[in-house]
Amino acid sequence: MSIVFFERLKEARGDRTQAVFCKLIDVKQGTYSTWELGKYQPPFDKLTSIARLTNKTVGWLLGEGEAFRDRLRKARKEMGLSVKELADRINTHDFYITELENGKSFPTQGIVHKLAGILGVTAAYLNCDASTQQGADQPAAAPSTAPTPCANCGRLMALLESQAETIKNLSARLNRK
Repeated sequence: MSIVFFERLKEARGDRTQAVFCKLIDVKQGTYSTWELGKYQPPFDKLTSIARLTNKTVGWLLGEGEAFRDRLRKARKEMGLSVKELADRINTHDFYITELENGKSFPTQGIVHKLAGILGVTAAYLNCDASTQQGADQPAAAPSTAPTPCANCGRLMALLESQAETIKNLSARLNRK
C-alpha cells in the first residue's frame, strides 16, 4: 500500500472518531488504527465497506486520481449522451448509470468494457489513473499487446489476488467438512 492510501483513509473517515468509524465498518479500533498507521492493509471487503460508507471508490482509496465515477460522467457528457441514452445502449436501467456516476455501485469489468466501447475510451482509462491513460476525448485504440496496469491497478489486483487465495482456501476447508 502506498502512503497515499493511509492519508486517504484518514481523509475518508472525515470528522468521525476512529471508534465511531470502526463501528460503522464492523472492525476493531486497534485493527483500524494499524491501517491508518500503515502497518497493515485492510482486506478487500473492508476496503469496499469503507468506499461505500464514504462515497469514495476503492481505486480512490488506493491512490488513484480522478474517480471512476468522475471519468464515466465526463466521458458520457463529452459523447453528448444522457444517462438514459447510455443505459439503453448497454441494456440496463438509468438508475444503475446514476449509481455508477455517484459512486454508489461498482461495475463488473464486463460492464466497464461495454461502457468504454460506447464512450470511445479504453477500459483502462475508466479503471485507472487518468494521468497515465488515454484521455476521454481520444478514441479507444486497439492494443497490440495486453496493457500494463498502472501502479494503482497493480496494487488493487495484488490485493484482489490475495483475497481470492484466502477465499479459495476457506472454500476448500468448508468442502472437506
